[in-house]
Amino acid sequence: MITEKKLTAAQLAVIMGILTLGSKLVGLIRTMLMANYYGTGYVKAAFTLSQDIPVMLFGALFSAVATAYMPIYSRKYELEGEPAANRFTSQALNLLFLVSAVSSLVGIFGSDFLARLIGYKFSEETVALTGFYLKVSFSFLFFNSTATLLEALLQYKNVFLPQILIGYGQTLCIIALTVISAHTSHYLLVFGVLLGCAFRAGGILILAWRRGFRYLCGHGRRNHDRQGNGRRDQELQKDAVHSTTGQAAREIIALSFPVFVGGSINQINALVDKLLAAGLSPEAVSALDYGNVFMTMLSTLTVMILVTIVYPRMTQARLTRDHDHFSAIAAQGMNVTMLISVPFTLGAMLYSDQVIQVVFERGSFDGASVAMTSPALFWYSAGLTFVAANALLVKIYYALGDVRTPVLCAAAGAVVNIGLDLLLVGPMEHGGLALASSYAAAVNSLLLWCFLRKNHREVRLRGTVEKAWAITLFSIIAVGASWMLYRFLDAHIWMPRMVLLALCVLAAVLIYWLLLCHSKIEEINLIRGLFDPLKKRARRRP
Repeated sequence: MITEKKLTAAQLAVIMGILTLGSKLVGLIRTMLMANYYGTGYVKAAFTLSQDIPVMLFGALFSAVATAYMPIYSRKYELEGEPAANRFTSQALNLLFLVSAVSSLVGIFGSDFLARLIGYKFSEETVALTGFYLKVSFSFLFFNSTATLLEALLQYKNVFLPQILIGYGQTLCIIALTVISAHTSHYLLVFGVLLGCAFRAGGILILAWRRGFRYLCGHGRRNHDRQGNGRRDQELQKDAVHSTTGQAAREIIALSFPVFVGGSINQINALVDKLLAAGLSPEAVSALDYGNVFMTMLSTLTVMILVTIVYPRMTQARLTRDHDHFSAIAAQGMNVTMLISVPFTLGAMLYSDQVIQVVFERGSFDGASVAMTSPALFWYSAGLTFVAANALLVKIYYALGDVRTPVLCAAAGAVVNIGLDLLLVGPMEHGGLALASSYAAAVNSLLLWCFLRKNHREVRLRGTVEKAWAITLFSIIAVGASWMLYRFLDAHIWMPRMVLLALCVLAAVLIYWLLLCHSKIEEINLIRGLFDPLKKRARRRP
């Protein structure tokens, strides 16, 4: 049996990719059901805003604590042992419990005001529904904060696959309530998310418990102290515990603050996008969200899986001051990111209309909804490669202990994004908002790359630029050839649009793979070696 511990990083990434693809397909079914029942109407707009606003207001805070948590946890686990690491985790959870409780109360009591502020051009019915949805959405901040922190703990311990499986259950909860709400009352729609978040938090907590986490308070410290060799040793250990835990609290706050500022800048960008989209129409809010669903799915399949695996390993390499190993991990991560994200970018742009038609055009999602959503997907897709690169580059900085540079780069990207939002929303409407986001991601990537080469010369990403140009050329050839095939088949041979699209995508994959096999991009050897365990098992069979 091949366990998670026996898998190589590449093999684990592929298995995660397969499971995540399945998870995203289930999520896509959820979105398709939403489109079928509610289209781009006011219910979808209210639901979208109710999910986005809590994240925009408090998501950066919880994400910052989780990001700052891992380097400190790593140091405590390696140098002081698991009991000290568990005490630190317990303290971080206490901090999150307090913050999430206060945030939830503030959000619940201010939900009606927020609904009127964001939906200032909406009807009274839409504003009232948004306010109700927000009250429920703010109530599950507690579940999300707990799951986010404990997922970081599991990632450090190289546990990745079970979390994805838990995500299936979370999505199924949302699907169930989507169907029920469509046949009863749309006010029930948001409770699927509440149920799903509770399911996820409970599952992650059980996983963490099975991997050695124990919530330790004063009683836990006393139990640990009893392992000493006398009363004096116990008192000294207690003093050390109080000192280290207090120091840990200060460390996590100090490290998470700049990360929080950087995340807040990104959330400000999202807030401006939502405000301007809401100023256009509820349909524009819905169309942007549908386009962003594909953007998120593609970015998850390209780099988010890779980042999840790479970040803990870069943190460990940095802790041991192994600069060569750190550089090798970072360079390989960047090359694989480009290898996957560049063809996805070109394909999503060229086939944006066809994808929206195949996936969403049914029920309440009519031709007008397709026309609204396709520009959003097209312009969001233009920035996919930069979004993928940003995610990995930021993690490289965090692993290096540099949290200021990403904040400065994000601030520059925010200025670009907001400026282009205001400039493009008039002539391009919601498509201009998506394009502005892509431009901002490109600026952010360029700045992160330049500052990394200037300020962290110990990180050597050898061959990355040359490989990026080769990957871009191969992607243009492969996707361009598939597009010509699509036009030819569409003009001369009738077949279902879904079949036609699948055939052309398969042609692009085959051409791209053949080009890569005849290149000097050694990262494709990672893919070739993925099936080694299966081959070895096949040889051992009688």
